[in-house]
Amino acid sequence: MWFSRKKEDGRYIMGVDLGVGGIKLVELESKNGRAYLSTYGFTEGFLGIEKKAMSEEAGGEQKPGQLAAAVASKEDQAREAQEIKRLGATLKVLVEKSGAKGKEAVASIPISAVFSAVITVTKTDDKAQIAGMVQQEAKKLLPVAIEDVVLDYSPLPEIFTDVEAMKKTRMKLMMTAAPRKVIERYSAIFKQAGLTLKSLETESFALVRALIGNDPSAVMLLDMGMARTNVYLIRGAVPLMHRSINIGGRDFSKALVEKLHVTPEEAEQMKIDLAMRKDKGSQLLDAFKPAADPIVQEIKYHMQLFEKQLGGSTARPEKIILTGGSSLLPNLDTYLEDYFQMRAYVGDPWARIVYPDVLKMALDQIGPRFGISIGLALMEALPQKEEKQEKAAQK
Repeated sequence: MWFSRKKEDGRYIMGVDLGVGGIKLVELESKNGRAYLSTYGFTEGFLGIEKKAMSEEAGGEQKPGQLAAAVASKEDQAREAQEIKRLGATLKVLVEKSGAKGKEAVASIPISAVFSAVITVTKTDDKAQIAGMVQQEAKKLLPVAIEDVVLDYSPLPEIFTDVEAMKKTRMKLMMTAAPRKVIERYSAIFKQAGLTLKSLETESFALVRALIGNDPSAVMLLDMGMARTNVYLIRGAVPLMHRSINIGGRDFSKALVEKLHVTPEEAEQMKIDLAMRKDKGSQLLDAFKPAADPIVQEIKYHMQLFEKQLGGSTARPEKIILTGGSSLLPNLDTYLEDYFQMRAYVGDPWARIVYPDVLKMALDQIGPRFGISIGLALMEALPQKEEKQEKAAQK
């Protein structure tokens, strides 16, 4: 989270996810220590903003921890200004049509645009001293000048300090660095939409807040979007590892087109119809397996890497949580559960939100698409004491 904030009761806050598949917006009302659903809305269609973040700030195809500086030509700058104007106008229309009451928003930064690392520093309660140590570590680790990024850090639970003697003198932090150009871009988009951008946060932390909360166990989290699937390894409610593969909802649609010889439009409708079915005893459709198997192999690799780095089989995740629009493919959770012999299920991001019972069926159907936007809004809507992380922003 790269901006300071002041929480107040009785106010409205929007969580806005600018994703490849469109904009997802959730507005919550903070009241009496609870988060109440005010409204929600979404757009369809390719936005391009995540692709921009990857190509410019992450050096093209994502590589862990990679941040690349980009020198924009006048033509690029003109296109960028036009894109910001378009996205801002789209967001403004969505806010108006959703009937949102407030003007404050929290947005997510694609994980591909953010550098993150676990660092160890001297234990102290002096925040200024901690900030100085974080800056020193950042200078050693960042592939770009520290002046080109905005730093943030979060203290990790003591479970990450495995040597008992070290707990008295050392502590571990999760350090994140976001390119200033990305932050400036988002600020400009929300200004264009007539909104006050209260804070920015990485997608992973928003998903953890919405789907995992304070659960200290090791969890594998799959965010299956339209263009790609992000695989996160969470421990102590902290995202420790991340990998991204270019397989998403459109690949499952393509599989249906090729297998059943239907049109892309028919394939999309078939996915929607299949997602409405609850055939728990059935198997994953054979047509989907070519797209699902690379995801399975990525999970397998991720688990092996995590076990190797954090202490053998005791570090093995206890469950797999699915989210994102493509997570509702029928029996995908069962397929993963059978393969890995552990619990796998689609997460419910609405679990910590108060809403009318009459909306439950509709919200359950769209919930996986709104995990990020819900987690973003919860950061501002819930009291400080209910947050899993105490974050200290450093500009």
